[in-house]
Amino acid sequence: MYSKLRPGQSAIDPAFIVSTEKAAEVFPTVRYFQIHFEFLQEQLQLTMQTLEALQVQIQPLEQHLVNKHQPDLAESRSVTEPISAIYLSRSPQATTRPPKRR
Repeated sequence: MYSKLRPGQSAIDPAFIVSTEKAAEVFPTVRYFQIHFEFLQEQLQLTMQTLEALQVQIQPLEQHLVNKHQPDLAESRSVTEPISAIYLSRSPQATTRPPKRR
């Protein structure tokens, strides 16, 4: 079945080994994809940094809104808790509807 390799012998068939120059001719888009991938990595990193900066800017605004509209609730909440979490944790107000007529 499988033949044992001698020391220094490769498991890859020499017919499949291609020089770098020939590979560049056959696969010219490899460099393009490498450059494109590096560009996408840079864009992702920039987007993440921008998102972090925006979160830092939004945090004081959320706190200001909480303090302005609900001073008693703001005292019991953490400064870092998003305003959406504060509103979602509130119990819904009961609505009164007139009874249905039969």
